[in-house]
Amino acid sequence: MDSSRRHAVERNSTGSGGQCRGRQRAAGLARGGALGAALLGASVAVPAPPLAGPVRASLAHGSPAAASPAPLDAADRLELELTPVAGFDGHLFSSYLYATTFFPDLGFEQWRALTLRQYGDPRGQVGLLVDHRDDLFLTPDVKVIVEANDFMGESELEHELASAAVHRFFPKIDWDFEKLRALDEERLLSIKFRVELDGKPYRKLVLPVRLHPIHDCPFALTGLDSETLQGLPPPTEGASDAADDGAGDGGGGAANAVDRGLELDQSWMFAAYVNERHPLLVDELVPALTRQGFVRDLTGYQAGRSDEVHRQVLSIWKLLRDRGIRYSSVGTLRGSGHVAWQHVRTIEQSLAAAQANCVDGSVLMASLLIAIGLDPFLVITPSHCYLGFFLGAAQPDGTREFSLLETTLLGAEVAPANVPPAALADFRRIARGAGSDDASAHEEDPLIASYVAALLAGMQHWSEDQPHLQPTAAEPSEPLPPEPGYAWVKIAELRARGLGSIRR
Repeated sequence: MDSSRRHAVERNSTGSGGQCRGRQRAAGLARGGALGAALLGASVAVPAPPLAGPVRASLAHGSPAAASPAPLDAADRLELELTPVAGFDGHLFSSYLYATTFFPDLGFEQWRALTLRQYGDPRGQVGLLVDHRDDLFLTPDVKVIVEANDFMGESELEHELASAAVHRFFPKIDWDFEKLRALDEERLLSIKFRVELDGKPYRKLVLPVRLHPIHDCPFALTGLDSETLQGLPPPTEGASDAADDGAGDGGGGAANAVDRGLELDQSWMFAAYVNERHPLLVDELVPALTRQGFVRDLTGYQAGRSDEVHRQVLSIWKLLRDRGIRYSSVGTLRGSGHVAWQHVRTIEQSLAAAQANCVDGSVLMASLLIAIGLDPFLVITPSHCYLGFFLGAAQPDGTREFSLLETTLLGAEVAPANVPPAALADFRRIARGAGSDDASAHEEDPLIASYVAALLAGMQHWSEDQPHLQPTAAEPSEPLPPEPGYAWVKIAELRARGLGSIRR
């Protein structure tokens, strides 16, 4: 993840002219409230996705409506505006569909404050907006059918339009999760809708979408405006910034001033790539940890001492160094329209290539930490990702000690003379085992020095990032959510709430 990761998303050059009134009206409904992943503390919200462009459909038969509520019949004329929608601004991510299958229904209570009606799956990624605000006295039954394709079975949802409102029809989609999990390249997919009115076929619509492979992790929607939201509760405000557009993946690299506008933070999705049950970890890497010379047993937090935790993490650090893992600065950031995503290497890809960027290395180490009973987390900033891990259980006052680790120093050559002598002496003693007071030179001094350097770099990052991760308001005194672009991704909490792990 490079320094421009939040700004490599090109502004959508399509103008707003010609947009139908349904889109404009729905957008006007989205005012107030913040929708984003609240990853600080125990509250995590799964936001509803923004919607794709509108398609106007006039469904007409007969004469104008009567002046009193009545069911639709052959003498009535009904005009609806239909907007097929899918994913994040027309992008469907197989990783998101796979990992959030059992994620809780959080954040959607905001719909009740809006003049929209939500039917079906509240976390739905494929659906139809039905604008029924002109025909005040007609109450038709509308059925929305999403036809089957290579990745999903046919789904349908029927509901009466009993009120003049914008209605959101999101059938529960029958996804083929095994095909989604196996998808390793982008596909263009046509999603076909059929609409029935009072049991009669009225309209067919086709929405082309980009279906992303399982490696692509959506982490942000930036540069949004009220029109793009189309009636969704708005996320938080971002700041205007200058960015190197496309610098991470061979793009144009031209520095442009990008107005980030509204931003929807999805950084919590990186936690879905942590996979402590991967066969390579279970069968090969974890058993090898006790042969690294630092620990005989993997005890997690059982010893109740932070030095024992560090010795286990040091074993992982040595194992990955011996496997030849090195930091790779090759950017994997992608962006299109308002959507930003990043290619995340699988565990076998990182090990086979012997390289990892900041996300890959943090995800790999987090997977190993969970596999041996430790509790890691990810820290996401607008330009970086690094790893943290707790050193023990929470204290009676609710606080919990943790360390931060800069994983881009994996495999780096660090001379012992380049780290503080006192810190080097401490970790020499830790490397020798519980109760050791021997701070003399250790045969693994270069490794210990690189580990100390990674801890110090992590602490430095945290001191700079903490005000953005835990901002505190003067009134009231409760801490505020993290600023846009920053996230404290506590993997165990997300797992407990239902975020799945992507198995490869």
